[in-house]
Amino acid sequence: MADLDADGLLTVPLDRFLELICNPLADDPWGVGPITAAEVWAEIEQPTEPDHGHRADEWCHGCEVRRVAHFVANGVPELDDHPICVDIGLRGYTPRWPLVDGNHRVAALAVLGSPTVRVAVVGDVDKAIAWLT
Repeated sequence: MADLDADGLLTVPLDRFLELICNPLADDPWGVGPITAAEVWAEIEQPTEPDHGHRADEWCHGCEVRRVAHFVANGVPELDDHPICVDIGLRGYTPRWPLVDGNHRVAALAVLGSPTVRVAVVGDVDKAIAWLT
């Protein structure tokens, strides 16, 4: 069984994370419809511009594709002030969407075929370590 590393993060096989926790490419966390790897690669090959008023509070499918494409093209930082964070819950409580921070980065790692993802865990850390590794 793995332990948290010196940064307090848990390294998890990405395929296991996508299966057991959530998959931002398949589960639509942004409410804009599923995003495909093909859309992300197309955005990198031929970037598009937003087709709306550039307001930060406007959710659009293309905006989310561009955000994922940014991380695919530029890499997902190994260490971040806001690490990818998953809330595993506690006994009797399971969050509706456990990926607290890092949906775009996890989606990018999935597009890139990364073998692992490093995550901060909140909730029942011992359960998370046993379950995910």
